Amino acid sequence: MDETDFEILKIIDANCRISISQIAHKLNFSLRNISQRLDRLIQENVIKRFSVQFNYKLLGFRNYIGTIDSQDKLLPDSFYDRLQKIPEIHRIWHLLKGNAKIAFFVKNENHLNNFILKISDLGYKLTNINEINGFNSDSQASYSLTDWRIISYLINNSRATKKQISITLGISEKTVKRRLNRMLEKNLIQFIPEINFDAISGMVTALLSLKTNGNTDFIHHKIKNDNTIKYWRTEDEMNTSVAYFLYGNNLNEIYEMYNEVIKRDYIDNANLHFIVRNWETSMMIEQAISEKINKSYGLIN
Repeated sequence: MDETDFEILKIIDANCRISISQIAHKLNFSLRNISQRLDRLIQENVIKRFSVQFNYKLLGFRNYIGTIDSQDKLLPDSFYDRLQKIPEIHRIWHLLKGNAKIAFFVKNENHLNNFILKISDLGYKLTNINEINGFNSDSQASYSLTDWRIISYLINNSRATKKQISITLGISEKTVKRRLNRMLEKNLIQFIPEINFDAISGMVTALLSLKTNGNTDFIHHKIKNDNTIKYWRTEDEMNTSVAYFLYGNNLNEIYEMYNEVIKRDYIDNANLHFIVRNWETSMMIEQAISEKINKSYGLIN
């Protein structure tokens, strides 16, 4: 991995359906160079798959992030194995100092309380729980059955062509194009790569969480324009917080970015976590979409 590879990740993270020629034009590299780099990122399992994000609230889910405090003890691998089997959890970060951050879905306050107890039963406490707002979409818009079928297919391959989607789902290519355009125009979906931190070599990755005292969109714009930090993804906003996945050549470079950012008068607090391992899963979401589709066809009550 080098800085160009991370720039590619940053570009496809904004829209992983972007063409290789468009990426080459943005970075002023040859088409062959970008194609080889992207192929290598996939072959080396840095990019696990190309997926799609959407408004989970329309499935009845609320998205949260929290910290599992290890009390300065190293969490065992067996604990992470158990975490990955909990359907509510869709992302796990194993952090350098031994504890973990998790992102998870629940349906209501009662479900949240039960989930907290589920973690407690494993012998650990879930703290610093914040709801993730997710990307802003048209609150008046909704998904049709055809939309859900397209989303279900794209979860495992969001770079599939309209023709491939059409053939697989048995709907016209014109319909696929129309439904995709509508969902994109109303910001109902976003195409993203799922990244395997274990496979990243040559660079250090970290998660920087910033507690702001102003509008997070405005502050993100300021950070983006002054090139203070090198990041490849902005994580979903959490109330007055915004999080970035940083990359650098070494630990010192990450710390330099961190120390520069915390000088800003619009930052109230900052937390830096070095990522050791990352797991992603979407068992609950894929199951919920399948149930919605099957119910629409009358296959389940």
